Amino acid sequence: MYVFFVIAIGSLFEIFFQWQKKHTVVVKTIGGSLREGIIGSPRFINPVLAQSQSDKDMTKLIFASLINKGETSHFDLAESLESSSDNKEYTLTLKKNIYFQDGTKISADDVLFTIEKIQNPFIKSPLFNKWEGIHAEKIDNYEIKFTLDKPYSDFENNLDMGVLPKHLWEKIKDDEFMFNTLNIKPIGSGYYRVKNIHYKKTGVPQYY
Repeated sequence: MYVFFVIAIGSLFEIFFQWQKKHTVVVKTIGGSLREGIIGSPRFINPVLAQSQSDKDMTKLIFASLINKGETSHFDLAESLESSSDNKEYTLTLKKNIYFQDGTKISADDVLFTIEKIQNPFIKSPLFNKWEGIHAEKIDNYEIKFTLDKPYSDFENNLDMGVLPKHLWEKIKDDEFMFNTLNIKPIGSGYYRVKNIHYKKTGVPQYY
């Protein structure tokens, strides 16, 4: 009798679990925390300069991409991307209400500024080769036209990059670009931001 009772209770729990699984939906909510460990100390939390894996990981968290080419490709800062029939011209349209973490609105000027820095040989961006031979032109505050010398099937992958806030970086000289403190105290446009930096006695930063 006791064994039968235990089996009956277990069966009821199983039925309830299956019913709950079928009729409930997990809903995202605001709040909570995420703790992520990164091997190595990032030096360039900057979409133009990110080199090491720790640089790239931090940059990806703090700077939203124009088009995010992760496991599922989706638009972050961009609203749409259209290409010509010969795949030599692309028109990127930005979302209208997107902002940097300091409250400044993101526009085509910020995108062009970022690309200009990538294409500047003095900056020595790791992305330089990917953007060589590509002309970027502002159509209006939210549209940019890209003209390629020849068709490039992977061009959309170039747009999986963050955008620098021009209003903070434009007065920084090229020879000071990689030494500026904004590389370790970045102002991005992503879901995460640097809240605090604790320096070890050796001068190596720890981010929170």
